[in-house]
Amino acid sequence: MSGRALSECQEQKVKREAFLHPIWEEYPKINADLFAVRSLMHTQLKVSVPDIQAKIDQYIDAGGKYLRSGLCLIFSAHQNEDRSSVFEKAAALEILHLATLVHDDVIDLSPERRGITTLQVEKSNRIAIYAGDYLLAYAGRLFLKNYVKADFSLTTKYGIEGILRGEIRQELDRYNLHGSFRQYLKRIQGKTALIFGLACASGLDFSVSNLHELKQAFYVGNQIGLAFQLLDDLADFRSMNQSQGKPLLQDVKNGIYTAPILILRDRIGEERLATILPKSREQWTEDQQKELLTLMDEEKVLDRVERLIKSYVLKAKNRTKKAFGEDLVNQLAPLLDRIFSGQ
Repeated sequence: MSGRALSECQEQKVKREAFLHPIWEEYPKINADLFAVRSLMHTQLKVSVPDIQAKIDQYIDAGGKYLRSGLCLIFSAHQNEDRSSVFEKAAALEILHLATLVHDDVIDLSPERRGITTLQVEKSNRIAIYAGDYLLAYAGRLFLKNYVKADFSLTTKYGIEGILRGEIRQELDRYNLHGSFRQYLKRIQGKTALIFGLACASGLDFSVSNLHELKQAFYVGNQIGLAFQLLDDLADFRSMNQSQGKPLLQDVKNGIYTAPILILRDRIGEERLATILPKSREQWTEDQQKELLTLMDEEKVLDRVERLIKSYVLKAKNRTKKAFGEDLVNQLAPLLDRIFSGQ
């Protein structure tokens, strides 16, 4: 390796170590606070079994975007809420998200998560489920501690119960092609989008925010969450995203029919599509997989999903500007553009 190349590699390493994730390069203050949130998660989460504790610590350090906690901090900074007081709320969001990932890995039989061996592979499904339950319970405790005086109850109607309802609906819908696209959007609103809604609303100070402001922040996050889930749906059909930790067609193999599948169904018909989709994880040939990807391309399905993503991002920006003004949308827009433009 040449001296110049070596120098560039060293610069990139320093940059990686300086930022929790590249999306925070333009947000040095938020980035610093996110390191504090991650440190808080390490000190707060204590499991009596050392190797389970070590695994949870490994998950925490495994290179996630910390997007949900970051959104919480951006809304907090806009309102000038005391940064230290919002760290626990940001940590609760990440712990809640981590709990859903641990459970998802069990359900989807995932061997790896962000480059590390998953808990159920190292231990067992039962241990992983109990660990996920512990993380859910701890997130709930942090939520309750910070929201107990709030009129806008984020821990009940808009909290953990809603997320679990979304998980149940997803599990019941496996290998089911009959649901409408509207039903699919409703399902992800009760799962992915709900956590993003919590993230933005959590950044506001409940002692000075009225119910309207809290709801507007929640709806902004909800739009971002819908866009983020659709972006994840796209990743299932694009091999370039295998480098980001998601194997090609993983959702389809697991019977999770996301936006691209439902859009394709509405274009070519359920009967035809059913002939090339798996009836179980094991029953799907390579020829069927190739046919599905070819149809996606011919029907320009992924282009349609990309347009939907852009529309939700635009809605989030417009609602932010209307509800909170230019300053906050100017803070938020570069982050959204980076996430959803693929830069």
